[in-house]
Amino acid sequence: MNKNLLIAAIAAMGVVSASAQTTVYLTGATAFRSVVNKSLFDDYGAKLAATTGSSSTDDAAAALLFTNINVGGTTVDLSVKWSGSEAGIRTVASPSSNTVTDTFYSPSLVKALTGSFPKTAYALSSANQTNARGDIAFSDTWQAVSNFQGKAKDNRTYATLNEAKVGVVPFTFVANKGCGIDNISLSTACQLAKAGRVPASIVTGITNDITGGAWFTGRDPFSGTRVTALMVGKVGYNTAIKNYKPTVSGGLITALGDYASNAVSGLAVTAAGNGETSGGTLCGYMTNSMSATVSGVPVTVNGRGNTNILISYAGVADAAAKFSGGLIPLKFEGVHGRFGLTNEYSAANPGRLDSGYTNIISGKYPFWSYEHILWDSSRMSAAASNTLTYLTNTFASYATTNTLMAPNIALGDMKVYRLSDAGEIKYSTNAALYR
Repeated sequence: MNKNLLIAAIAAMGVVSASAQTTVYLTGATAFRSVVNKSLFDDYGAKLAATTGSSSTDDAAAALLFTNINVGGTTVDLSVKWSGSEAGIRTVASPSSNTVTDTFYSPSLVKALTGSFPKTAYALSSANQTNARGDIAFSDTWQAVSNFQGKAKDNRTYATLNEAKVGVVPFTFVANKGCGIDNISLSTACQLAKAGRVPASIVTGITNDITGGAWFTGRDPFSGTRVTALMVGKVGYNTAIKNYKPTVSGGLITALGDYASNAVSGLAVTAAGNGETSGGTLCGYMTNSMSATVSGVPVTVNGRGNTNILISYAGVADAAAKFSGGLIPLKFEGVHGRFGLTNEYSAANPGRLDSGYTNIISGKYPFWSYEHILWDSSRMSAAASNTLTYLTNTFASYATTNTLMAPNIALGDMKVYRLSDAGEIKYSTNAALYR
């Protein structure tokens, strides 16, 4: 879709200039954050005021602040917080009378701090943050599968958001360093998510691994990656699951336990169903080997090599960043996507087209989702409206081979499409269905 068409589409959806607000709060999907962060660094790096990253161009940063940037003729402070697709939809769609906020960098507080810019050492903390409602969200899923649409469990009534697709996000199942496997089946993924553990023999195919274990960990309920993984794995995004929280010591995963239960604005999150807030954290666990004797788990491990395996899922960008540390990307039903073999996408070759790319665009590999940008047209400031147009146009202009887009896939490359998250993969001669 070209820029003029996108501008017309956004205008037709009724974006209005509701106020003189000049701070724009951008939030949502962690799986797509590397693309957005890289693009913002590329265009506005000189205006970076604060980041939770380790450098001024860390595309894995969870929070950023750009000050006094010119977007469509409007001077904007852009505060970014990547907290997950569901969390992003929740704050942007929340009602005015009972708003859901998130923590963002505060432009005024950051500007008041001493020191030179960019302030890469400043974590998002009470000294420099503000609570605010998101203006624009990125999501790996449609709002139709979100917990935050209409009257929700927290007794809020959430707005129906406008949505536009901006790309395709590839995901992968992953396993820990040295685990000796390279594939996961649909049935195993389903069993793992529901039970949290299966005998290692189900994953390895080796009978003597019966007393070992394959264990499952994952994201918290505010993650679009989690929703996609559970739906692709035929679990169902509202089905009760079991995640184990790893403990790491000296390069080994030595224990597995429960995540903390939580209650967020009336939404109960169980210990079994809770998880990590970032795919990067999950992938970090996978750079460690599993101990032969793992504490905190209900099994005596004495099989072949005392086999223990930890399995999870993540966006390819997060997984690729940990590939050199030993993370193992898994094929799904014998088919791989975007990286994992010697000729695949890698962090060192981000613009490369590969066989995994071909598997996705041709419909052979199903573990992908559309990336959506969402907003509430009834309460958009001029600054937010211009930022929305800038973001949407930016990603529409990228080709898959653009290193700023990688490892995600441009809509125009797709030869297949879906009408719902993890839905049937379809083919058509109608090119409009692929946009």
